[in-house]
Amino acid sequence: MGLDLGKNPARTIRYYIDKGLLEPPRIEYEGKVRRAIYSPDHLTVLRLICGYKKRGYKLEAIKDKIKEPLYWSDEALEFMRPFIAANNYPADAFSKDRPATMEETAVFLTRYLEAVKTGREDTSLIKKAFVDRKGQPAFRELETLFKE
Repeated sequence: MGLDLGKNPARTIRYYIDKGLLEPPRIEYEGKVRRAIYSPDHLTVLRLICGYKKRGYKLEAIKDKIKEPLYWSDEALEFMRPFIAANNYPADAFSKDRPATMEETAVFLTRYLEAVKTGREDTSLIKKAFVDRKGQPAFRELETLFKE
């Protein structure tokens, strides 16, 4: 999916950061030059924001959506175990007792889709990886955002 960030993408991204939709990037300095370093996770969240905007959501509603808690399934936690270890996440960052935000879910989906493309995983896990507060599968909405 292409990102529609308007005529001035840098300004749009700064605006999203100011509004709390996107985490600030890491800043590196080389002498007097200051550089913002964005991770693949930033791109994933931008994809979510653009997908919701395309569907007509206002920014406040998008912020609520991407911060909405989802709960991890056992299968999703097992899949994430190598990523948790490799990225030095805190021990309780991914657990059934602590819901994942929509943002974390999007990061999971991006990594999962990469694993599917390289043949390390099939697509069966994706539909049962997350549930909402009522215990219902929560993949349908994210699936449509990533199909574009």
